[in-house]
Amino acid sequence: MRTLWKPLTAGGLILLALCWFSHARYESGYQAADSSWKLKDEKRQKANALALASKQADERSKEKERRDAADKAAAEADTQLAKARADAADAERTGDQLRATISAIRKQFAASETGRLSAVAAASSARANTGILLANVLESADKRAGELAEYADRARIAGQTCEKIYNQVTKGNQQ
Repeated sequence: MRTLWKPLTAGGLILLALCWFSHARYESGYQAADSSWKLKDEKRQKANALALASKQADERSKEKERRDAADKAAAEADTQLAKARADAADAERTGDQLRATISAIRKQFAASETGRLSAVAAASSARANTGILLANVLESADKRAGELAEYADRARIAGQTCEKIYNQVTKGNQQ
């Protein structure tokens, strides 16, 4: 055994050097692959961040366009509502004139029937009462028509505004 220790030691040292060299090559390859992967991952993350920022900016601009369209529709609705209110006020003034005319006719019917003979007055009184009743019905119908017209104008304007805003929002989502 004394004679074999030198070749065994030399073989062990060569084997140890070979293992160390293999491990060093493995580590250098691992480091190169790891740094290459990290570089690719950084590029991918950077591209994802840029795409996200671009998408967010695009969505913000679309949302701003939708908000501007909604604000414009609301402003148009306010203008239409103001016009409808002005028209309603004009109609109310016309209705007041009509009611004044009806009141004058009612007074005329009532005054014309008070001084006649009793038999003629009774027949004329029925006619006068019918005229007064019709005048009251006309006055009530005119007042109610004005109220309904005002409600209908408000509902129409609100519906049109809602429809405009909905169309703007859905048009923006379809793109």
